[in-house]
Amino acid sequence: MGPYAARRVFGRAATDPLPNVAELLDYVRTRHGDDSRARLAVANYMALQLGWRLFEPMLRSATGLDELPQAELRQAVIAEAARILEPH
Repeated sequence: MGPYAARRVFGRAATDPLPNVAELLDYVRTRHGDDSRARLAVANYMALQLGWRLFEPMLRSATGLDELPQAELRQAVIAEAARILEPH
């Protein structure tokens, strides 16, 4: 393997379609009036989920949520994610 193999593998993984995202997008399209809004809703949903998974300690610290129980945080993120997917 060459020195850039890991980058190529990551690049390929990042651009390959994700079946679960395609299924979510198909569902969200039924609730939104146009394709662009549905795609934005799914992208925003994914950004919220990934953001919390990657940056939870920093987000908790920066916003003073260190003492918030994990279950309460999880419920809040789930509720916000559901709201993002709905048309508004």
